[in-house]
Amino acid sequence: MLLIALVALAQGDLDKATEQAAGAAKQAFKLTLKVEGPTGGNWPLECKADGELIEMGGGKLNAFKKGDMIVWREGKTWVRLSTERKDTMQLLRLVTPPAAMLKGIGAKLKDAKADEKKDKEWTVWKAELNDAGAKEFALQPGGTTGEVKCSGRARFWIDAEGSLAKFEIVAESRSVVKMQGVLLRTTRTVELKKDDVTIEIPAEAKKFFEED
Repeated sequence: MLLIALVALAQGDLDKATEQAAGAAKQAFKLTLKVEGPTGGNWPLECKADGELIEMGGGKLNAFKKGDMIVWREGKTWVRLSTERKDTMQLLRLVTPPAAMLKGIGAKLKDAKADEKKDKEWTVWKAELNDAGAKEFALQPGGTTGEVKCSGRARFWIDAEGSLAKFEIVAESRSVVKMQGVLLRTTRTVELKKDDVTIEIPAEAKKFFEED
């Protein structure tokens, strides 16, 4: 009974850290998206989120997202990302504020436990995604036949102050498309920053959100 109580007390640290991050209205973060499968990519992004509005940058990328709409700078012109486009730009559709990813995360995990050894100054928690969590974070290709099986795992880095510094969610889907087995693995690695968040949208880009 004492061991169970101690585990529950320790897991309270994880719950407190994730709930605190999930409640943040504004966040600066680095998001690395990695998709492995028939169509994939690996993209590190520097982001800011203010509610649903997200500013995304990385290399020459300059883009904004709100809801399902993505506006990005192509050369000297601001354009709306088309769903017809078939390249890694579609990975931007996976960008979500950390607060949204972490909302209710505790109910999507199972078998959470802290590593005995720390990673530098961080305590690292590991957990498996339950069925609901795996289905939420896994990508599923179109044209599937039969059952799509989803699974996944997560890690959380908590600093000495009890705040969430980083987290990683890996989700897989296994399905059959045109009689071929397909495995899609999506890894989202998020490093939370303590920077002030101010998002300024150029007028040419802002008009797309105002017209929608």
